[in-house]
Amino acid sequence: MTINTGTAELCLERVPKGTIRPIINMGYLLFKTRNIANGIKTPDLDNPYKIQDYLIKHKPEKDWIDNAIKLPPGSYTLLGICPEISEDEWGKVVDSEFDTYRDYSFEDEIGSYVLTSATDSARSLISFAGYTWEETVVMIKK
Repeated sequence: MTINTGTAELCLERVPKGTIRPIINMGYLLFKTRNIANGIKTPDLDNPYKIQDYLIKHKPEKDWIDNAIKLPPGSYTLLGICPEISEDEWGKVVDSEFDTYRDYSFEDEIGSYVLTSATDSARSLISFAGYTWEETVVMIKK
């Protein structure tokens, strides 16, 4: 989804919780997610033989699953997964006036500059767009 903040045009993509290392390459958002099926099961933790068997058969290269999402046409710069983006980075892409930031949940822009942090403004934007904070990758459209 592409959304205009008034300061920048952002592309939002939903990713699974626990996603790591997102990158943009050749029009795709690439990222890794944990392969839960490759882990040891909780009941097996009490059995030293099962733990030993797991360690012998374990294949670390299968701990992560590679994923790709085709991006809309255009050129993008990755900001990151929402919780990992700093206040300064958010400050460059959300709308602000006189040291206050826009609350995107307001229908009208007039009177919506009530937030004191760029991160809170970004949270309102992500929520207003129907995304969750922990599961959203943000990119700036160039």
